[in-house]
Amino acid sequence: MHALRLVDTSRVFNRRRAKRCVLDRRTSAVLIVGGERHPCTIEDISLGGMGLCFPAEAPATAEDAVVEHAVAGRFPGRCVWTKGTAAGFRFDRPDNALERELQCIAIMLADDGTQAVRQPVP
Repeated sequence: MHALRLVDTSRVFNRRRAKRCVLDRRTSAVLIVGGERHPCTIEDISLGGMGLCFPAEAPATAEDAVVEHAVAGRFPGRCVWTKGTAAGFRFDRPDNALERELQCIAIMLADDGTQAVRQPVP
């Protein structure tokens, strides 16, 4: 069974509308921007977006992009911030809110067989 932590950021970050779930293990994904594929891991997820971590410097982009996950599918949106190897990805508004919720649940439950390597958040 996977352990999930809900982090209430509503008092600290007013821009967050949904609680985010910090994943307890590495979950592989790919950020696709302008046809270029950037392998990454999903560190946390909410109904509004996700935190991504890259093996090298995060791609600095404000373009439309897609995060692709093997189980949950495609999440259209854009990177709204980058810092070192980390990036914040905001989802576009979904056509079907229930489908988005199910995609987020699929990521939380998916197990791609890798172990988490947690690093302190600066």
